[in-house]
Amino acid sequence: MKTTKIFSFIAALLAMLMVLSACGAASGTPSATQAASQSADTQPAAATEKAADPVTITYCNFNSSGGNEETLAKMVEAFEASHPDIKVDVETIGYDDYFTQMQTRVAGGTAPDCYELNIENFAAYANKGLLAEISGVDVSGLNDTALNAFCVNGKQYGLPESFSNVVLIYNKDLFDQAGVSYPTGDWTQDDVQAAAEAIRALGDDIYGIWQPITYNEFFKVVAQYGGALLNADKTQFTINSPENLKAAQTLVDRVLVSNVQPNAAQQGGMGGGAAGYGGFQDPYDIFRQVFGGGGGGAFYDFFGGMGGMREEDVNAPERGSDISVEIEISLEEAATGVSRTIRYNRLVECPDCRGTGSKDADGRKVCPKCGGTGRVNMAKGPIRFSQPCPTCRGSGTVMENPCPKCGGEGRIRERNEVKLDIPAGVYTGSRLRKSGAGNAGYNGGPNGDLYVVIVVAPNGRFERDDNDLYTDIMVKFTLAALGGQIEVETLTGKKAVLKIAPGTQPGTLMRLKGQGMPSLRGGGAGDLYVRVNVEVPSKLTDAQRKKLEEFAVLCGDADNKGSSQPFYKKFF
Repeated sequence: MKTTKIFSFIAALLAMLMVLSACGAASGTPSATQAASQSADTQPAAATEKAADPVTITYCNFNSSGGNEETLAKMVEAFEASHPDIKVDVETIGYDDYFTQMQTRVAGGTAPDCYELNIENFAAYANKGLLAEISGVDVSGLNDTALNAFCVNGKQYGLPESFSNVVLIYNKDLFDQAGVSYPTGDWTQDDVQAAAEAIRALGDDIYGIWQPITYNEFFKVVAQYGGALLNADKTQFTINSPENLKAAQTLVDRVLVSNVQPNAAQQGGMGGGAAGYGGFQDPYDIFRQVFGGGGGGAFYDFFGGMGGMREEDVNAPERGSDISVEIEISLEEAATGVSRTIRYNRLVECPDCRGTGSKDADGRKVCPKCGGTGRVNMAKGPIRFSQPCPTCRGSGTVMENPCPKCGGEGRIRERNEVKLDIPAGVYTGSRLRKSGAGNAGYNGGPNGDLYVVIVVAPNGRFERDDNDLYTDIMVKFTLAALGGQIEVETLTGKKAVLKIAPGTQPGTLMRLKGQGMPSLRGGGAGDLYVRVNVEVPSKLTDAQRKKLEEFAVLCGDADNKGSSQPFYKKFF
């Protein structure tokens, strides 16, 4: 059952917002709350008397550049025209220095009255009591999703400046060549994966999907799986939730497992946002890349680290990741069991370097990025933190002469075949495991496992409900009226005798015990339920008609020739 819709045209959580400072304003200016109240209650100049001493409020931003200056100037001009007792002092700071300066001002009690934040920093500032609640502002024309993103404990602390829609761009020619239906609004991530695999099969240089592994794209997949980075009241970090891990694993597997998306070596000159694809080995690598040096850096300062994210010894043996593949079998095969050969791509130990990733026996040197410490100090805006070195992944050493066959990865991709015995009684969603048939591990770690997910194809004759089967048969009305027996073909092709009781009504369910699906866990089989439908002859000979008319007289139906109700209904 499809439970998660993707590519719906939904409002994405926006990039920036305007907030009011909860700190005291600079000398000569009122508090943010006072300023907000005054601005909300003040009427246009034509209806009010101009104040003797205009109030000056400060607005600090990092976004009035690249053509936005003119738009902001017009907004300020319009606001001051409608509120002649309020002057707006606009200050623009470059993004690289913005959050550092803001942190300094907040700490010194000189924060601006109104300032711009991004979505990554907002909740942290609000939970620290650094923002004032917004009241008296008409928000009826704003998107509810965007507004709710800036509510904490039911209070509105910010207003959205911008937001965007999520769309899917696809190549119809490739879909046509692969025989895949065009995407619809109810597609799930599984539908995307199936389409991507079909397109990938068109050629070695054709890939099924391109979704840059950035924190923005990760957030989208998280939302599609029903996950979130914060709990409902935005007081707790939920990065390690099952939904978030699944989203990360989906992105990783498309590069490293199914390879429907190119890795670092395959993507060549595709550019923008592609760097680092080949370095993702598990979902946590995405989190480290996303939050270690990107827009989520603020979480380190305000939440005290990544809320349980693991710090690994990258030189320790590490188990390879599992692989999941899906196969389809018929209902008949599910009933009897079947053997299948599963063909899939997996990562195996490089034969040239034996998994070391080095061309030479001793091919490592001290990492020039961290100086061998394995950690680097980072800063994003006002936030400063230490994280594992992105160059050496925390090991303190880097490969001096990478193995040319695997590019220093220590693993290469190869086509693998596994014979799998599928037991009788499996159903859609059954998972069968082949131990050690997954991706190779690191540093001598064990292989992951192969999980085969079973899909039982629909059957035109039988419907399945757990271990029971349902089918329809057609019997002549004389047999239904008089009773008798009929042979019914079971799922296995064998014939079973079904006794028809006299006067059997259309739609009657009759049971053939033990003729259903075998139990996957043993203990017998389900039943076969036969739904009886009565066949009414469409053409009668003169002799047949005469006998039926005589029968109708005997049943008292001689005068009901015009009735739309079948005559047999009366005596069945």
